[in-house]
Amino acid sequence: MDASNSKPILADIEKAIQSLASGNRADAVATYEEISQSKNLDAVTHGALGRLCIALEGNFQAVQHFEKAVEEEPDNAQYQGYLGIALQAERRSEEAAVAFQKALDIDENMPSVLNGLGTVS
Repeated sequence: MDASNSKPILADIEKAIQSLASGNRADAVATYEEISQSKNLDAVTHGALGRLCIALEGNFQAVQHFEKAVEEEPDNAQYQGYLGIALQAERRSEEAAVAFQKALDIDENMPSVLNGLGTVS
C-alpha cells in the first residue's frame, strides 16, 4: 500500500482513537476490525493500528501490528519503542527490553523508551 492510499485509513484510525478517548469504545473496535481485515497494510498503518490496540488494551494484537511495522521498517525507533511497550504489557519483559534497546540504539533521545527500559531491566 502506498502512502497516498493509507492516508484515509490513518485518518479513520485517529478518529477511532479520539472516539475511544470520548468513551465510544464500540466505534473504535468497529474501526479496528474493519481496517485490520485489509490486505497489504504498510508499516505506517500497522503502527497506527498498534497504537489503537494499545488504547483498546488489545496488547496481543498490538504486538502483532508492531512486529509487522518493525519487519518493514527495522530502523524506525518509534515502532521499536511501541513494540517494547506492547510486549511489556503482555508481560514479555525480556523481549520488551530487547525492543527498547533497539529503539535506543536507533535514537538515544527517546525518554519514553528509557522509562520503559528502566522498568524491565
